[in-house]
Amino acid sequence: MLLKNSQANFKEVIEIAKQKQEKSLFVFDMDSTLFCMKYRTQALIDSCLENTAFCEKFKLYLEKIKEIQVTETDWSIPEIMSRYGFHLEEEIVTAVYKIWRKGFFSNNYLYLDRPYKDCVNFVQYISQLKAQVYYLTARNYNTMYEGTVQSLKQWNFPLKQESCLIMKKDSSRNDADYKTDHLQSFSKKFDTILFFENEPVILNKVAQQLPQIHLFWMNSAHSRQESPPKTALALNMKYSFE
Repeated sequence: MLLKNSQANFKEVIEIAKQKQEKSLFVFDMDSTLFCMKYRTQALIDSCLENTAFCEKFKLYLEKIKEIQVTETDWSIPEIMSRYGFHLEEEIVTAVYKIWRKGFFSNNYLYLDRPYKDCVNFVQYISQLKAQVYYLTARNYNTMYEGTVQSLKQWNFPLKQESCLIMKKDSSRNDADYKTDHLQSFSKKFDTILFFENEPVILNKVAQQLPQIHLFWMNSAHSRQESPPKTALALNMKYSFE
């Protein structure tokens, strides 16, 4: 039976962990679900001002670049820059995007990510109740594994064994298919699965194919391509559960 269609009631969630223990699985996405991305993106935009070639080519725009402040709900570089008056067809937008992309999908800036309110305490508490905790992320294994493990350790997220962290090894694979397939495989081993994710496209795919899974939507940054399914309980960038 699915949880109530309303703001997430963590008392009910904790009861599942207490009753099911090892038979329950909590699956967490990472970017914009456990961790706020604005600090990583802000640092990468700011790094443009330390790039000699960039500064020489776009010297007339540097003061404008300095004004940019990334918010918790920003999804893309074009979105951010358009808010500050840049036109998407301008060459500088592509230049900033390239610098951002190279650093964002690497190990180098992951230490800047910060967990959402109370989420470390929540995940630790669930783990202490003997429920299983997995991290299912579309981060690339080859370029982001070391930084991801370090980030989990830095903030004291439980990671009982390496197999509890699942990362993408084929970046060409569709994220929704990749995550749905893994959740399908988990359903063979666990009585109850709870999935926490920020991207409605992925949640809708899971809801369609695996309706038995409890869905939690982190209302933070996402592509805005779709609305979340009605069965997903909303988290407004916090995991307050006490």
